[in-house]
Amino acid sequence: MLRRRSERDFTVSSAFCERVDLWHATDSMASEMEVSDFMYSLIRLLKPGIVLETGCYTGVTTLRMARALKTNRYGRMATCDVRENLVAEINHASRRRSLPLEAFSESGVELISRFDAIDLAFIDSGGDRQEEVSRVRAKMNRFGVIALHDTAPHHPESRIQNSIDLPWLYMNTPRGLTLFQVR
Repeated sequence: MLRRRSERDFTVSSAFCERVDLWHATDSMASEMEVSDFMYSLIRLLKPGIVLETGCYTGVTTLRMARALKTNRYGRMATCDVRENLVAEINHASRRRSLPLEAFSESGVELISRFDAIDLAFIDSGGDRQEEVSRVRAKMNRFGVIALHDTAPHHPESRIQNSIDLPWLYMNTPRGLTLFQVR
């Protein structure tokens, strides 16, 4: 079982997020637990038909998002990671819980190419996120939402938000979360 730890174990306080001790994560690579909770709530609120995630890692946020779809009784989700063992674990957990989720052992760019239209995308891979956002943006349905993780100023992805011609909202979590909406 994954152990929930204080985000201060992984992220230094800054002017953008002074109280990193208020957030939690299982390790330095996983999304903050509060981001997982937010993505669950966002799916419950928006009722997306197609949800895509790049970078499932150990699946904490992935499985939480898929549970929201199951609770909605609507929608399906696809995720990916380049590590086959993680993908196998996610698929096993998904089948065991009867979740509307399928994981693929491929890059985010490859996963995005599988879809013609997407309602909600959570971009959180270790790949080329600029390219992933560019490609997913072209496939987003009207009023679709792109959530880009790791956009705090100390992350390289922080520069991406200014290059996307969409309205955005930055949330000052320890690692940063930026939402974009297609109009």
